[in-house]
Order: sequence, then structure tokens, then C-alpha cells
Amino acid sequence: MTLDYYDVEHVHVLANDTDDSAGDLGICWIDIPADTDLSAVLEPWWADSDRARSDDPDRYVDLGAESAAAGTYELTYYACDRQYLTPGTLTVTVRAFPPPTVRRVDGHPGALRVSNHGYRTVKLTYFRSGHYSERTRLFVPAHSGRTLRVDYNSLSYFADTAIGPLSDGTVRHVLR
Repeated sequence: MTLDYYDVEHVHVLANDTDDSAGDLGICWIDIPADTDLSAVLEPWWADSDRARSDDPDRYVDLGAESAAAGTYELTYYACDRQYLTPGTLTVTVRAFPPPTVRRVDGHPGALRVSNHGYRTVKLTYFRSGHYSERTRLFVPAHSGRTLRVDYNSLSYFADTAIGPLSDGTVRHVLR
């Protein structure tokens, strides 16, 4: 399965598992490697408690990419019934989200080009360096760019998507 930057997905890990008494099959545990920054919650919430399990086939794992680095990870989950605990493997790929670029436009003092090469709209909050209270926002749609004009020489910014932070930076000599 593939997760985007900061996404959460309901993963039906039991979809390919079978058991003689399907109503008893559940997800008992999932191992998340410590160095991945992935998170997992067994759902429904009573799946790992002493409460009786339902026959609902929609038992799943809420898997989150939060601040996970781009890459491919193998997770081990454990399907269980009343007699056995059986490991299974879930391969998760987290897609990278490139930070936007903010560059001076040569030959155009005060003009900056903001490029978003990512798959979500980016909100760029920018301000004259040292003047955070005078901030302005610019939304740059996925896979596009916008030109920004300012009348100051040093611009600071931070960028995020609706679901997570991306980057920050400063562009100097804007009026050159």
C-alpha cells in the first residue's frame, strides 16, 4: 500500500487472510519499526481488549505516515483467532512530498517564483524577515507555480499543506 506524506489510511489487513471460523479472526498486534515514524491503531478500538469481537469484516488498522520519511517499510501484523496467532506482512510505501522552491526572478527586482512540485496545494506564509506579524499567505496548487512581488529585500517564509508542515527558509537580496 502507498501512503502520502502525513496521510492516515484504514488498512484492511485481514482482507487476504482466511480462517475456518471467520468471525473469530482479528488483528491482535502490529509491529512498527521504531525508526519509521509510522503509527498504527487497531480498529475497532476493542480489537485488543477482552470485549467480544463482532463478525464485522471491516476490522482494520489505522496507519498514519505523520512525519515518516519517504521510503518503503515492512510491518508485521498478527492475525489471531481463539487458538492461533499468525504473522502477516504489510508493505507500506510513503511517498515523498518535495518542499516548494522560492527563488528570485532574474532581471525582475522584487519578483519571486514559488514552485510546487508536490501533489497537494501548498500554503506559503511569507513576511519581511524579522516582521512575522506582517505575514501574508499565498496558495500554490499542486504541480504549479506562482509569481510573488514584494517591496522588501529579505523575505522569510514557511510552507505547509492542509495536513502537515513542509519547510521554511529565507530569500535575501530580493530587490536585486
